[in-house]
Amino acid sequence: MRWRGLETMLKSFLTENHDEPLFVFSPFITTSYAKELLEHQGEVHIVTSWRKDHLLAGVSDLELYNLVKQHPNWHLYINDRLHAKVYCRNFSTLLMGSANLTRWGMQDTEKSNHEVMVKTTCDAESKQSMLSILQNSLVMDDDHFSTYQTWMASVEHTIQPVDTGSVVELTSNNELFLVSQLPASTSPYRLWSVLREDTQPDESWNEFGAAEHDINNLGMHVRHFSTYEEFKNALNHKVAEQRFFTAFMERIDTDGFRFGYGKEWVQTNCIDDPVPYRKDLTRTVQNLFAWVVALYPDEFEIFQPRHSQIIRRIAR
Repeated sequence: MRWRGLETMLKSFLTENHDEPLFVFSPFITTSYAKELLEHQGEVHIVTSWRKDHLLAGVSDLELYNLVKQHPNWHLYINDRLHAKVYCRNFSTLLMGSANLTRWGMQDTEKSNHEVMVKTTCDAESKQSMLSILQNSLVMDDDHFSTYQTWMASVEHTIQPVDTGSVVELTSNNELFLVSQLPASTSPYRLWSVLREDTQPDESWNEFGAAEHDINNLGMHVRHFSTYEEFKNALNHKVAEQRFFTAFMERIDTDGFRFGYGKEWVQTNCIDDPVPYRKDLTRTVQNLFAWVVALYPDEFEIFQPRHSQIIRRIAR
C-alpha cells in the first residue's frame, strides 16, 4: 500500500502491457490530466460521474468526451453512483484506492489530498463487479452529450450546487458484448459436475478455471443447489440476463445457421479490441451451441449434414 508517490505508481502501471485494454473508474477526472497520462494508451474504457452537482462544482468536466472522441478505441461511460477509484489492465491487474484521476488526487503537493493506493491481482469477483458497473452505465454518444451541453447552458451556476440528480437517467442496461461474458465451459452439466467435484476437470486446457469463470460471470454458487435440475432451472434465468448470449439465441431461426456463421456473428458483434480472430472463437462457439441446446432442448436443436454443425430453432 502506498500513501505518497501515487502519480509515479500510476505512470509505471500504465506502461505495463499498454497494448491491452485499460479500464478507469474515477468519479472525478481532470480532462487535461487524463490526456497527459493516458495519451499513449490503446483501448481505454473510462467510467466517471457527471452528476449535476459535480458538473456545477467543476469536479466533473464535459470536455472529457471531446478527448475520448479523438481516440477511436476509447469509450466513455457515465455512472452517477460511482464512488470507486480503480485502474485495471485487462481484468488482470489493478490499482485501487481513494485517488481520483486528478492532479490533487495523484500528485504530492501542499494542496494535494491525502490518498492511498494498492496494486493487486484482479480476481473473478472484482471483474464481475466492474462489468456490472459498465453494463449499468450510460454509454456517452453525441446525442447524450448534446443533452448535457443543453442542460449546462440552461442552469444557473451557483457557488453551492445542491441538486444531486442525473442529467440523463439510464433506462436499461447497455449491450456490453465482450467474448469473456460467453460460456467457457463445454456445457452446463460439465460446469455443474466440475464445481461439485463429481468429475475431474481436464487440466490440459484449465477446465476448472473455465468453470470458475462461468459461475462468477453468472453470480451463482453450485452449493446452493442439491440437484443438477435445480441448478439448470436457475441457470436458465441467469442466462436470460446475459445480453450477449440472448442476442445470439435471438438470431437463431427455423432455417438455422452453420458453425462458421456462428463464429462470424460473435466476431462481428463483440466489442473486444482487438477483435478476436475467427480461429480463436472455435471453442467459444462450440460452447454456445452446446449451452443453447442443453438449456432449451424444446426450442433448439443441432444437426450435422456432412459433419458441419447447424443450429436451428425447432419448427412448431
